[in-house]
Amino acid sequence: MNYIILDLEWNQALSYSRIVKWPVFLTGEIVQIGAVKLNENFKEIDSFSCRIAPRYYKVIHPEVAKITHLSTFDLKEGVTFSEAISSFCDWCGKVCIFLVWGTEDQRILRKNMELYGINTEQLPKCFNLQNVFASQITHNTRQYGLTAALDILKESAFAAHDALNDAKSTLLVCNHLDLNRGLTEYKAIVENKDGIVESYEFEESFAGIEDALDDDYVVSFECPMCGEIVWGDNWVRKTRTEYLSICRCSDGQAFFIKLKFRWLANRTVLVKRLVFELNDRLQADYDKCVAYAAVWAKYVVASTC
Repeated sequence: MNYIILDLEWNQALSYSRIVKWPVFLTGEIVQIGAVKLNENFKEIDSFSCRIAPRYYKVIHPEVAKITHLSTFDLKEGVTFSEAISSFCDWCGKVCIFLVWGTEDQRILRKNMELYGINTEQLPKCFNLQNVFASQITHNTRQYGLTAALDILKESAFAAHDALNDAKSTLLVCNHLDLNRGLTEYKAIVENKDGIVESYEFEESFAGIEDALDDDYVVSFECPMCGEIVWGDNWVRKTRTEYLSICRCSDGQAFFIKLKFRWLANRTVLVKRLVFELNDRLQADYDKCVAYAAVWAKYVVASTC
């Protein structure tokens, strides 16, 4: 049994109108696969890195360029996705388990495989190491970014936003964890997270809250059950820096979305999106905010010219 610490880098469409929507809703096209292989004792034995030339999102998105330091010219250097995933699967071996930091890599990998008609049924079991880190190190339900986790552990990260380097940085965190215990207790750890489906903090700031609410990527997420893109609607303000929404995927699964805004010194805002499985307590919280907003709306006087 091998354990594969997996990290992906991907490019995005330049605008919502240019997103590939068939045969899958392609939020990101993979441009690099990086991974570190561990043996059954969680010791590093090998590494993998492969650049991929995108077929659909061939022009680098400005935000992706800023984060990864890649250019549109760089995207031309690489193999096809089919070649890359074939080499990666051969390298992984027949029996392995994926270890990832966050939930996005697993979803993006599945979407890219489906895009090219590659069977995803045999994908290995995957564990989100954020959950193990929170259980064993911070003892809370917050999901920390990789850089924040390394800071807590006083580890120096490898150069960020290179897939192999990020996988190696994840290994630095793993060295502080009891992975055998964490993976054994994983189901119980996740069930104790109070229904959190996703915790995602956008790295780039927005001009203001309204600007963020107008961004398609901020107000939507990928349903972990069916893979559909789900959109938040009927946003209601709970506090000056928190907005709430309730939504459902086409399969009927209900979610509660919370957007948390943090103002920066330059008067822009950072956004963190939290998604929960809807329960009675969260429904009551949302309904209370709606009722409160309706009361205050009576006192708002429309401006006239």
